[in-house]
Amino acid sequence: MKIGVMKCKGCSHIEYDSDVAFEKIKDYFSKDVFISQEDSENADIWLLVSGCSNPCMDHSALKSPLGKLFIMAEKDADKAIYMIEKLKKNFNVS
Repeated sequence: MKIGVMKCKGCSHIEYDSDVAFEKIKDYFSKDVFISQEDSENADIWLLVSGCSNPCMDHSALKSPLGKLFIMAEKDADKAIYMIEKLKKNFNVS
């Protein structure tokens, strides 16, 4: 699976260390490919990793067949892992 990642740029509203949540997801899906928003490729799904509960990043140009998942708290990492696993299974994406 190709997982796109867009991380917030870190404004003054940071509420948690978003790298911790992202690293947990990245470690879990270590056999999958992670791309950044700078890549011209389309991802199967996009992770929008924000450092707060009010994400202000512009993700309108990001396209993917399986949609986008917002990570707005460290606890969202487990939810994202669960959702990505379900999507991989339901849409037969490897």
